[in-house]
Amino acid sequence: IYNRETASEVAELQYKFEIEKKERENILLKKENDAKNKIALLFILISILTLFLLIVLFSKYILRRNTYKLLSGKNKELEDMNRKLLKSELNLKELNSTKDKFFSIIAHDLINPFNAFMETSRFLYENYSNLNEKEIQELLKDITEAAKNLNTLLENLLQWSRAQTGKLRFNPDIIDIKYVVDNIFYLFKLNAEKKNIILDSDVNENTYVFADAFLLTTVMRNLVSNALKFTPSGGKITVSANRNHDYVEMKVIDSGVGIKEDEVRNLFRIDYQHSTPGTEQEKGTGLGLVLCKEFIERNGGTIRVESKIGEGSSFIFTIPKSAS
Repeated sequence: IYNRETASEVAELQYKFEIEKKERENILLKKENDAKNKIALLFILISILTLFLLIVLFSKYILRRNTYKLLSGKNKELEDMNRKLLKSELNLKELNSTKDKFFSIIAHDLINPFNAFMETSRFLYENYSNLNEKEIQELLKDITEAAKNLNTLLENLLQWSRAQTGKLRFNPDIIDIKYVVDNIFYLFKLNAEKKNIILDSDVNENTYVFADAFLLTTVMRNLVSNALKFTPSGGKITVSANRNHDYVEMKVIDSGVGIKEDEVRNLFRIDYQHSTPGTEQEKGTGLGLVLCKEFIERNGGTIRVESKIGEGSSFIFTIPKSAS
């Protein structure tokens, strides 16, 4: 009986031990699971925080990049605006110099010939009965020359004003440059004979260019007129044309007095007053060469001058052979 009771107690103790052992294991497992859950939760929280930080950093990067682009665009706009303002300022200065030149021509170069014309006419009218035939002829010659100068001046002023306001028509076409040169020589034939100056054309027939006939004729007329003005008696004026691949190079060469180097640089400037009397005190305005430059560039060409004092001058310009 004792052994049975002992065995029963041992079995009961063994059972309780197993139960307590399992309970302890369950508690340990529960603690481990709780720890694992906490670690997983912490990892999730850290991941969420890291993702949030990455999103914030990326947003800041995007914002900074957009801000940089915006600032760059604004800086470029400011630079463009500054360039436009500078260009506008330069254009304004050019317009002011053009205006000053215009009023200078009106106030001086136009009024003086008018005054001379009026005084000569008045003198002839008041003293006609007291003058002999030769004196009357001289006075009429002076009146005629004054009228021609006034006509040339007014014509140049009109063309120049049209060019400045954009009202000058531009109708380029294929034209024979020899035809233009021959007409200009015919126009100045009497003037050349009076000064005993030879007009020589070295332009071959069928030398075609693509240009506005009116503008090109105006250029040739001004250049030949200037050459006659500054070439002394017994001199020579030659007009030549050389064909190149894309253009024709024209030269108006005279054996005149030449031009000073410092004046050559300013011949085509509107803001530079350049009007020198000719070899026989012929008058001019200095506006003709400005027109030449504008009209040549309008036709897609260039113009330059080569000159030496006492050896004459060469005005060289180019005209395209066809439409570009």
